[in-house]
Amino acid sequence: MNKEIFVSLLRGLGYLVPHGCLVTALGDPRSWPRELQHSRVLVLKPIDEGNSLSIKMLDGQAAAAEAITRIDPTDRSRFRLEEFIDGPFGTVGIFQVGLEMIIGDAVLFDLPDGWRFYDDRLKRKLVDERATPRILHGLAAERVRDDALRLYRQLNCKGLVRFDFIFNDGTPVYLEANTIPGLYPGSNAALSFQSEFSFEDLLILSTAAQITGQLKGDQWSTKIIQDT
Repeated sequence: MNKEIFVSLLRGLGYLVPHGCLVTALGDPRSWPRELQHSRVLVLKPIDEGNSLSIKMLDGQAAAAEAITRIDPTDRSRFRLEEFIDGPFGTVGIFQVGLEMIIGDAVLFDLPDGWRFYDDRLKRKLVDERATPRILHGLAAERVRDDALRLYRQLNCKGLVRFDFIFNDGTPVYLEANTIPGLYPGSNAALSFQSEFSFEDLLILSTAAQITGQLKGDQWSTKIIQDT
């Protein structure tokens, strides 16, 4: 999903999201929104890429302004500059089978020393260091799962969706809705459902449930849910 649209929608619905704006709206740093001026670290990201590709962490306004000048002017409507939110990256998956909403665990990722965000290299295990996933429990987990259910309905989502957030001082700050999440063993979506389903059953339920006639009635899908 377009990250700029997602953030605007969620702010209007009352959820916490990072402050920022498209770089086409940014002139002199002295005119930037207050939140960007006060953020010691800024995040420059394309609004329509997946897997954390092309995201830059920038120390201060001068570094951010310089990075913006390197973007082709005709391409600047695709980039968003936003405040850095401190905390572990988190995600939660959700999909619908018949009338039943299936919500996964809220998973947090603790980063190795020296890493400031959960980027493509950590996600795809392209480096020796590893992010450590852990399941969020308690009232905070209930809040994230409740948010996922409301967001899925408010945004009229279909199929398997992953909501990504930063867990900042016990509160989720939402980054994006991943409407076509990577789906392979060990992927973030699979980790969210790991305690409920085998990977094979997750594939069956999250994909075949969206195709008319592929699941032979609610009894069959209910049996998988109960057995797992």
